[in-house]
Amino acid sequence: MSRFQIPDGWRQQAYKFCLDDGERADPAEASHLGARRFAFNFGRRLVTDQLHARNTYRVLALRQGASAKDANTWAQTMVPVPWSQAAMRRIWNDTKDLITARDDAEREAAVENIHAREVLEALALRQGARATEARNYADRVIPTVGWWKENSKEAYSSGFEAAATAFKNYFASKSGTRNGTPVGWPKPKARYRGRASVSFTTGAIGIVDRHHVQLPVIGVRRTKEPTDKLRLKLKDESAKILRATLSQEGGERFVSFNVIVKRKPSMPATCGVSGTDVGIAHLATSSDGHVVENPRAEKQLRQTISRYQRRMDRQHRTNSPACFNADGTRRRSLPLESTLEAVEADPGQAQACSREGCEHAEGPDPQGVAPSSQHLQRERGRRPERVRHDAERSKQAGVQPGSGRLGPR
Repeated sequence: MSRFQIPDGWRQQAYKFCLDDGERADPAEASHLGARRFAFNFGRRLVTDQLHARNTYRVLALRQGASAKDANTWAQTMVPVPWSQAAMRRIWNDTKDLITARDDAEREAAVENIHAREVLEALALRQGARATEARNYADRVIPTVGWWKENSKEAYSSGFEAAATAFKNYFASKSGTRNGTPVGWPKPKARYRGRASVSFTTGAIGIVDRHHVQLPVIGVRRTKEPTDKLRLKLKDESAKILRATLSQEGGERFVSFNVIVKRKPSMPATCGVSGTDVGIAHLATSSDGHVVENPRAEKQLRQTISRYQRRMDRQHRTNSPACFNADGTRRRSLPLESTLEAVEADPGQAQACSREGCEHAEGPDPQGVAPSSQHLQRERGRRPERVRHDAERSKQAGVQPGSGRLGPR
C-alpha cells in the first residue's frame, strides 16, 4: 500500500480533546484498548515463533550436510515470517475464531468453521473469483465465533501496525539507519504498563456537536472542552479527518484527531530590490524615496512629564496655600526666622543627609544646649522649603522658634 501523500495547499495537524470524567468509563473503551494490546502481543509472539521455527529448519539442513547459505535459503522458504501489518492481519483473519474462543464448545466450532471456510474459498477460486472476493464470500456464509467481533476490526489492525513498526525500528536501529536511542526487541505489552491507546482509520469517526465526538463501535462520547476549533473547519470543508486515537493517560481519557487542514493563502512575494539607509534626521530612508520619520520619543515623554508636573502643582497648591502669593505665583522669598538663619549658618548642615544621621552626630550634651540650639539640632536634615513653611506658620500662630513644631512633619 502506497503511503498517503498530503495534497498541495494542505498541511497535517492534530487536535486533542479530553473526555468528560462525569461519564462512567464504558466497557467498550476498555475492551478496545485490550483488543489492541492483545493484537500487538499476538503479532509479536507470531514473529518470535516463526523465527524459532526457521532456526530449527536451518539447523536440520546443516545436519544434513547443506552449506550455511543453502540452509538459510531453505529455512526462509519453508518458514515465512510475517513482518508487515498486512501479513499479520492475514494470519489473524484465518485463525481469529480459534484464538478468541471462550470455551471448548466455541473452540470445536471454530475448527469446523476454519475447514468449511477453506473449502468455500477453494470453490470460489475455481469459479474464477479473486482471493479477496473468495475470502469475503466465505466470511459471509460461515458464522463466526469468539469475542473478537465485539470490537472494531480497527482495534486489531492498530495493534498489528504497532507491532510491525516496533520490529522495523529495531532493525533500523540495529543497522544504524535510525538515529537516537538504541531500540531493543519489542516487549509484550501489559495492562498496567505503558500508555494504552487504540487508533481508528475507518468507520464512524467525526465531531457530532460542540461537546461530543463519535468513534466506531464505542459510540458518542462527551468532551470537557469545546470542539469548535475542529468542528468549524470540518463544517466549511477546510479539514479532513485521517485518524482518530483513543488513549488513556494518568486516569484521563483523550481522543486525538489526525487531520489535514487547508492552508491559508500566504502574502504575495514583492518584486524588485530596495535599499534602506538609517539616518539621524529621519529614522530610515529607502532607495525608492520613502522616508520613515523618527518616533520622537523624547517629545512624547516631555509632554507626559509636563502633564504629571501640572497635576503635582495642583495638589501642592491645594495642600500648601502658604507657599503661593495671592495672585497664584510661587513665593520665592519667605520671611526667614531665627531657626532658618541658624540652619543655613551651620556648616555641618550641608553634610547632614537624614534625620537619623543628625540625631547620632557628635555634639555637646543635649541638657546644656540652649532651646534654639536644640531646635537647630532637630531641624538638621530637613529641606529648606519645609523649614521656611514651618517658620511661616509659627510666625502666624505666634509661637517662638525652637519652642515646638506645628503639625506633623
